Amino acid sequence: HAEVLKQIGATEVINLEVQQGQRLASRIVAPDVVDIIPISEDQALAELRVPESFIGKTLINLDLRKKYNVNIITIKRTKTDIDNMGNPKRKEFIFTPKPDEDLKVNDILVVLGAEKDIDKLKEL
Repeated sequence: HAEVLKQIGATEVINLEVQQGQRLASRIVAPDVVDIIPISEDQALAELRVPESFIGKTLINLDLRKKYNVNIITIKRTKTDIDNMGNPKRKEFIFTPKPDEDLKVNDILVVLGAEKDIDKLKEL
């Protein structure tokens, strides 16, 4: 269908099955990558589980921008306290985290950068 649509003038065709298949394959190959969204041909936005070696360290000490050429734009943090409904977890979002923000177990980093640089960070 995509080829037919392109031949009759469609400039962009969205195939959700293919896109979701690619996202699932990425999660299977790299389980520490929660999600990755291409932004341009070589840039992406990725959600990565914090590597064990990062736990307890601050963003300034890790210096990810200098070492890996990526920007941390958000930290997703799971709180383990219980709410009024008896739910054991809730998410906290730390947007544009400060350099002195320390990373905790189960944090998820939302990272922006070139896919090749994100791949280097994923290897940790």
